[in-house]
Amino acid sequence: MNSFTAKTHTYTIGGVQVPSVSQVIAPLSDYSNVNPELLVRASEFGSNVHVMIKLWLDETLDEDALDPNLVPLLEAFRDWYFNGQFADVLKTKKVICEIPIYHQPLMYAGTPDIVIDGVAIIDIKTRKVDKTRDSLQLVAYKELHLQHGGIKANYKLIVLRL
Repeated sequence: MNSFTAKTHTYTIGGVQVPSVSQVIAPLSDYSNVNPELLVRASEFGSNVHVMIKLWLDETLDEDALDPNLVPLLEAFRDWYFNGQFADVLKTKKVICEIPIYHQPLMYAGTPDIVIDGVAIIDIKTRKVDKTRDSLQLVAYKELHLQHGGIKANYKLIVLRL
């Protein structure tokens, strides 16, 4: 059985802990010169953005309770959703958001931000885009999605920087 423990961000396949996509690509980034407190705050902010978007897509977001610092990012995401390059597709296609998936043959796992089945894999960032790292992350998410039964197609791999 496959499982994900959010508190520790741990994935297991058949009871065996496996690396996440983020762990696999972590050596490609060096944050050793960044203030550790700043890294923690940035990580928490990014996590909050992801939760906000998932709740919005699930139509369960309480916008009145939203941290004012998140409001501009929600507005930017809504603009992308309703007016961006996939706006017409999003009216008819199911959006898969923040669902842990597993690649049993290669023994890794991850949680893609947004998948439009047969169309695009979208990763949301609140930091500057890193072409190498982000491209590898998106390819790994695409392979996870295909392994999980996704439609075989020529997916667009998109980094959405908010």
